[in-house]
Amino acid sequence: MKTNRAIILILTVFLTGLLTTGCSDGKNKNQISKADSELNGSPEKIAFIQGGNLWIKELSDDPVRQITTDGGASGPSWSKTGKWILFHKKNQLWVTGSDGSNCRVVADNVSNAFTWSTVEDVFYYGTDEQGLVSVKPETNETKVLMEPSKIKDFGRLLNSPDGRYLAFESFQTGAQESGGIWKLNIANNEVIPLLKAIGPSSETMGMLSHLAGWSADGKAIYVWVGSQSASLTADGVDFTAIDIKTGEDLLQNSRRSGSLVHKNWFAAGPDQNLAALIVGTGRETWVNKQLSVINLQTKDTDVVSAQGQAVSSFAFSPSGAQLVYSAGPEEKDMYNGDGNYEAKIRAVMLKRHIWGVNVDGSSLKQLTNDSRYRDEYPVWDAKGDKMLFVRVDKDDKASLWQMEADGSNPKQVIDELSPADWFGFYGYVEWDQWFDYWRG
Repeated sequence: MKTNRAIILILTVFLTGLLTTGCSDGKNKNQISKADSELNGSPEKIAFIQGGNLWIKELSDDPVRQITTDGGASGPSWSKTGKWILFHKKNQLWVTGSDGSNCRVVADNVSNAFTWSTVEDVFYYGTDEQGLVSVKPETNETKVLMEPSKIKDFGRLLNSPDGRYLAFESFQTGAQESGGIWKLNIANNEVIPLLKAIGPSSETMGMLSHLAGWSADGKAIYVWVGSQSASLTADGVDFTAIDIKTGEDLLQNSRRSGSLVHKNWFAAGPDQNLAALIVGTGRETWVNKQLSVINLQTKDTDVVSAQGQAVSSFAFSPSGAQLVYSAGPEEKDMYNGDGNYEAKIRAVMLKRHIWGVNVDGSSLKQLTNDSRYRDEYPVWDAKGDKMLFVRVDKDDKASLWQMEADGSNPKQVIDELSPADWFGFYGYVEWDQWFDYWRG
């Protein structure tokens, strides 16, 4: 008999016989990086993928710790306190302690449908077989928040800034018409649709929404809204914000059209009214891609990147006053000429470097300019003094570096991220599949 949709489960897989095949004993400290460590005293640490395995490095401690040994790992993600890491391995969701202990399988067939709580060491995931589930890795307490029969085909899950709600995608488009974006109240398991999918007809391909993120105050979610056609979506869709209480389209009369559905191309700033988005139609990332700042209060959208640049990634500073971004010169005629497109694309992407700018578009400054590398995916530290970024050399080897906020004193901290793909999807690489940075 079902007494509540939030039945507490005592799952055997968490209590006995946990699968730990391919995990180390947590004591392996093989030295694989020979980078200078001048970062002593920092509590920060990096979970990263090298050789298909999960490793951990403390920035204050040069040796690294290997967590998995049998390959296939990706997508490391730190918990709130830095005690736990979620990661993918061979189509499974795994969790491990940061010292390599309690490394275990959580669930099968979990793609992007998992996230950590923003306020505590609890994670959430969704599968067609189990529904929406919460787990406390410390105690193995597991709760079903939404039964599997209600909604299926989960996409991204994101916890609200105050930890009270989950926003999640469903791409189910059959007779049940449950596709769209939903909000779940974690306290009472109430599930409310925020944007429903619209099925295809003789006149339209249908509409489907994709979750971008929460506003800083948790009062709105940002979404991409476009066609159910994957090909049309790949070239850009509309972007807007939805009030989570009323369902109002907050940018209805000033929607930003033409943005690619890439999860790292959106970020909400610390200011509740500000967010940033890479805009521009066309799936190729080396042309027509600008960094814009969205103001929910004024409904304005202002481009802050330099004219003639194609932006590939960015990050807000902790204060919200600045942005750093990776960009190279636009290449509008990539497919003209002798047909040696791969060499041309490589050459253009090698010109990507890190820039800094204020959120009002002032004080634009180039921060990196080493012609031996392409520089991407900057990530600030907690204080805004330093940042990590990815470097890819001419042989397609990716490594992780750190520099001061003004671009000075760049140092390699991880000598290889692998097997990272230099090209990704038309020049977009999901670098968060290869490392995550716990800032302390």
